[in-house]
Amino acid sequence: MNAAAVPELCTVLLVEDDPDTREIMARLLRRAGCEVRDAVCVGDALLELEEWLPTHILLDLMLPDAGGIVVLRAVRRRKLDVKVALVTAAGPMSDALGEASRWQPDAVFHKPVWFPDVEAWLEDSPAPPSA
Repeated sequence: MNAAAVPELCTVLLVEDDPDTREIMARLLRRAGCEVRDAVCVGDALLELEEWLPTHILLDLMLPDAGGIVVLRAVRRRKLDVKVALVTAAGPMSDALGEASRWQPDAVFHKPVWFPDVEAWLEDSPAPPSA
C-alpha cells in the first residue's frame, strides 16, 4: 500500500497484548502512513480514547483484563466516528465472536492476520473531513 492510498490523517489505536504481534503490526501500520498509538489491555484502550480519537481501532478480541468487546461496545454507545476491526483467533462460531457481532464491528480479521487485508480496510475507510 502506498501512502497516497491511506486516508489523510489515518490514525490507529492498536489494542494487542502480545508484544511481538503489537510491534510488527505497529511497524506495518506506520509504514502504510498511519499514526499509531497502542494499548495492551481494555483499560489502557479506554484511557487512550478519553484523550485521543483515532480514525481506526484494530482490536484484539481476547485481552488479559477483559474482552475487546468492551472497547467496541464503548465506541458504539458513545457514537464515536471510528472504524473498529476485531482481530481474533476464535473460530467463526465462538460465543465471543457472536457477541461481538451484535456491536457491528466494521471488519473481523482472523489470526494470523494477512496485512494486505488490513490495508484494504484502511483504504476503504473515508478520510475525515478537513478542518
